[in-house]
Amino acid sequence: MLVKKYSIFLFFLLILASSKAQNLTKYVQPMAGTAAATTAAALKHGGGTELYANTIPAVTLPFAMTQWTPQTEISENKCKPPYAYKDSLFTGFRGSHWISGSCMQDYGSFTVMPILGKLQTKAENYAVSFSHQTETATPYYYQVNLQQKILAEITSTLRCGMMQFTAKQADSLYLLITPNSDYHEGFIK
Repeated sequence: MLVKKYSIFLFFLLILASSKAQNLTKYVQPMAGTAAATTAAALKHGGGTELYANTIPAVTLPFAMTQWTPQTEISENKCKPPYAYKDSLFTGFRGSHWISGSCMQDYGSFTVMPILGKLQTKAENYAVSFSHQTETATPYYYQVNLQQKILAEITSTLRCGMMQFTAKQADSLYLLITPNSDYHEGFIK
């Protein structure tokens, strides 16, 4: 009787081991929810927050410490996510704790921005235009071509993000790290 139970268990174990793993990430649309809501319910009950969208195209593993997202908004204001599809200026990759789908304020976030040429420290000076046609967004990888001068890529693990910046011309390349807390309240040591 015991041999029969073990044989059945072993049989099911072999079936599970031989089944093909499926790549379900191809069904995820990271840009969904990054544009303003236009449904009648959102317009009626949104109180103005429907204009900002409430999700981000996060590059992250499930339950990771930090979500990594392209950033087009430079503040940590309530109900305003770091990325909005309508924007055309890229201001870096944000290490974010934004609760996607919420109307909360981000907290403890910082931004890493590649700057080619002269070092700039104000967002209005270092923000670069980009096109959605040059974006690749998946749950595990994001890439954007910034004004055809820098190829910016990011992926993530449970504990960190890994970025690669490829300059397409010979010039100085800087990485600007900026805290996103209330104006002049945050700092990096």
